[in-house]
Amino acid sequence: MIQGGAQEITAAFANVNYGTGAERRRAGSENSVIGATARLISTEKTQSINSECFAELDGSTWNVTGNVPYGRRERDITLTRRG
Repeated sequence: MIQGGAQEITAAFANVNYGTGAERRRAGSENSVIGATARLISTEKTQSINSECFAELDGSTWNVTGNVPYGRRERDITLTRRG
């Protein structure tokens, strides 16, 4: 689910690519930032996702840091959170 303020923007299914295992372990031990990319279908709602939004993935809250087109029909949403 991706929200902007108190309003839900989308609860779309997405393919999520988390950082490598080494990156996740390092982020956990150093309390640094871990990244992920969610690829989802491009719609009017998903095009409106911006850095003021946040995502709920796997029980964690992620900050949205980017939203770019991928190919003709999809978008890549870049997410970060503290490890």
